[in-house]
Amino acid sequence: MGAGVPCGARAWNQQADGGRRVASGLHLSRDMAKRTGWLTLLLAMAAVPLAGQLLPTADGSALFLNTGEAAARLADGKIEELARGDNRDFSIHVASVSAKGEVVVLLETRCLVCPPQGQTLTAIVRQPEREEMRPGQAVVSANGRFLLLFRDGEALRMELPDGEPVQLGAVLGTVGGIASNGTAAFWTPNNSIVVAGESTGEFPVMGGLRRVVLDEAGQAVFYDTQFDEVHRIDLASGEDAVITRGRLSGVSGDGQRLLLLRPEVKPRGVRAYTATLFAAGEETELPLFLSPIVDGVLAGDGVFAFFETASGTLLRVDMRDGSVEGWFVRNVPSRFGCGKSPGAQICIVTNGVDLLPEASVEGQAPYGTELAGWRVVLDEKPVPVISLTADPVGGTLTILAQIPWSTPPGRVRVAVAPPVPAMIAAAEADLVVREPAFLVYGDFFLVRAVHEDGRTAIGPDSPARVGEVVHVFMSGLGAVAGTIGDGEVAPGNPPLAVTTTPQCSYTVRTTGGPLPVLFAGLSPGRVGLYEVSFRVPEIVVTEPYVDLSLKCDGAGGQLRVGR
Repeated sequence: MGAGVPCGARAWNQQADGGRRVASGLHLSRDMAKRTGWLTLLLAMAAVPLAGQLLPTADGSALFLNTGEAAARLADGKIEELARGDNRDFSIHVASVSAKGEVVVLLETRCLVCPPQGQTLTAIVRQPEREEMRPGQAVVSANGRFLLLFRDGEALRMELPDGEPVQLGAVLGTVGGIASNGTAAFWTPNNSIVVAGESTGEFPVMGGLRRVVLDEAGQAVFYDTQFDEVHRIDLASGEDAVITRGRLSGVSGDGQRLLLLRPEVKPRGVRAYTATLFAAGEETELPLFLSPIVDGVLAGDGVFAFFETASGTLLRVDMRDGSVEGWFVRNVPSRFGCGKSPGAQICIVTNGVDLLPEASVEGQAPYGTELAGWRVVLDEKPVPVISLTADPVGGTLTILAQIPWSTPPGRVRVAVAPPVPAMIAAAEADLVVREPAFLVYGDFFLVRAVHEDGRTAIGPDSPARVGEVVHVFMSGLGAVAGTIGDGEVAPGNPPLAVTTTPQCSYTVRTTGGPLPVLFAGLSPGRVGLYEVSFRVPEIVVTEPYVDLSLKCDGAGGQLRVGR
């Protein structure tokens, strides 16, 4: 076994071949994905799709997004907050941006708990050196010259900076777009798309619309329906044709490239998609990541696409060579588990698995305070990091680290730091001098243990035997008779014994008794783990196996013993 025995469940399922299958999907899936390093920022938010749209600049150098309470701009490894709501009386989201990002439309929603008819919507239009507020919602053209306003069931066009709104017609919802020449297209109560501007026309549609987009020149309209049909309207000929199927997630400015998302069935009810690039009538499936895609968008130049995954990670993909770059992690909730005493291993479950170079990353002893760019901070002090393990289905990352031996008992703050500076959500935990606990497999309370050879794991397929000496892993057994540094593996000759030997006992069916402890101390060759050694008592095993109930200073677990 390695220097670190991972805490938590799934120890029997984390086989090497399964890890390789996941990792190969990251590195070479669809012959496109190639890691080029990563950049990540973290905000204190829930692990759900971003609160609104992902809106990149045309060249993909900046991304506007919503963080839940705030509208923000992400570029050059820094995040800039544009405006903030309180999520009680009002919220603010990014609604639309121009191709260069110099004109930004924010949507302010007042009275969040009111019925819809009681809400007040205001478009905040930020232009270079000026800002104005308009009732309703708005979409800006790629060149930042025109606005399409939605107000009181009407669509209006306005030329920036000082033009007067011109009424275009009745609109259904806020589905519509506007080209750089001022041509607008929007969904009407007649279940049709009306085009107004240099080109005009009305085009009936079948079913509800999800999105209406124009190319930058105003020569074509693209839209998708609830039936997953993607249409293109040629405004010169008036032809409306179905060109492909899926959810329309982005159109390049020249109208030559479309990004499509198609539903994919995933365990645990995860909403997920596969991503496809549609160009010149041909489709190219885009890379897979460690966790499923939940959202995506194509930048206006068609060179970059941004994806959000179920792990809360936002990734930028270069469409020319398929290289992948991490840009953002939505949250580090830092759920804290495992040991709670000095020197013990700790587990932190967080987001960001798609920033890992592979499904599992193991450090080497003596363990440093950084692994693959990730750090764990305990009261602002970096601590040794042992391993990083991905759960692709759940979209979570488990970080195994060690509490420094010199940490005093009391309340501590535990946080995860990514490869670059970030805003981090910390967790709090109460550390104690001594809190014995068995390391167990999931919900079965079967203790983690090895056979007498000290290497072979005891489990369902390899139970302990009557009369053999077993070594059971524990945490929280307190001080040892000797010294050891943080991140160092425990010595084996001689081993470091604890200063307070635990009192252990067993029960099986209606019998039981004390278990004489042969050794209790740090597990040789491992970091932050204790082991307690004893001989399996002479019990009668009539079935293929029995589960021996163990107690050691209040800690409880089950040891599987076979015939």
